[in-house]
Amino acid sequence: MQWITKLQLDTMGGQHCLTIQHGDLLKSSASLLVTTVYKNYTGELFKAVRQLHTFELSAERKLIPMQDGGHIGFIQGDQQSVLLVVLPCDEGDKLSFTQFEQMIQSIFSAIAMLLFEGHVMDEVGLPMVGRKTLEQASYTDALKTYIHYAAACVKYSEQSFNVTYYIIDEQEIKKWEKVIPKVVTTNQENSISTQLKTTQCERMYHQIKKLLSSVSSEVAPILEQIRRELIKSLPNYRQLMLHTEQLNKLILEKLYQQYLPQQPFPKWLAYPNKELQHTNILPSWYMNYFRFMHTLKNDNDFYSDQHNEKVMLLLTMLCRMIQLLEQLPLEQHKGVK
Repeated sequence: MQWITKLQLDTMGGQHCLTIQHGDLLKSSASLLVTTVYKNYTGELFKAVRQLHTFELSAERKLIPMQDGGHIGFIQGDQQSVLLVVLPCDEGDKLSFTQFEQMIQSIFSAIAMLLFEGHVMDEVGLPMVGRKTLEQASYTDALKTYIHYAAACVKYSEQSFNVTYYIIDEQEIKKWEKVIPKVVTTNQENSISTQLKTTQCERMYHQIKKLLSSVSSEVAPILEQIRRELIKSLPNYRQLMLHTEQLNKLILEKLYQQYLPQQPFPKWLAYPNKELQHTNILPSWYMNYFRFMHTLKNDNDFYSDQHNEKVMLLLTMLCRMIQLLEQLPLEQHKGVK
């Protein structure tokens, strides 16, 4: 295998290497392989990965939801684990650039979650996911997205690991080689983490702004506090955590009042009553997020060091919670569908 370009990043967790490489992903010795999966669990790459590892679909654990019904799943392996990028479309269908960016962001949010859980990885190997299915997006924009989220993930990580993108098509390599010098600059690594936080925070800021006119008087003040924190050049992540916990608690209280009026509200909020999960009102990933958030709140390192995967995880969880709030059929949330 021959690398096309390599970016070295020195971070708090050690030195990381971000590589774009000419070669076959299936021959990678990376501890985590990423593969796309299409409607009804189909796809050429997924089929090849499944033959290589002979895993059952029942072993999949869903980590991150995506809009339009997709998700990121994880299958634990002995020597090599697999991250599934499950898309609700057929192989070859076109993706908008927004869908493409969310897919890449979700991949690295899932990796951050695995790191937070304690999974050890020396390398993540993934194809240049989704490029051929993009609508009207240049190779330059796609490459910026690949590098942006990969570099941000390793920047935040306390663990030293490498990220390798694999390209097997000779014609594709020539196209990527033309845009790499335009994108990979000497100051790329210094600006990446700031770019990620700014992009995430701005997106949530505008989402909340739209929500404020439709949520109840109880929810609106909490959202406004979160919105004010997000717009700061350096958000206070401790305050964001506390406001997010308030929002979490309020959502659960209303769900209990509405769907389980006979059940007492749980005192131990890290593990809400299982009967609430059985109502199918909340997606399964929400309970996972709630437990992660409870753990983060009691993690002293989270407050003392803002540049690690825990910050990325918090921003991802908050983003998903805001999306969930837009969809929950809660009483007194008139206008929220």
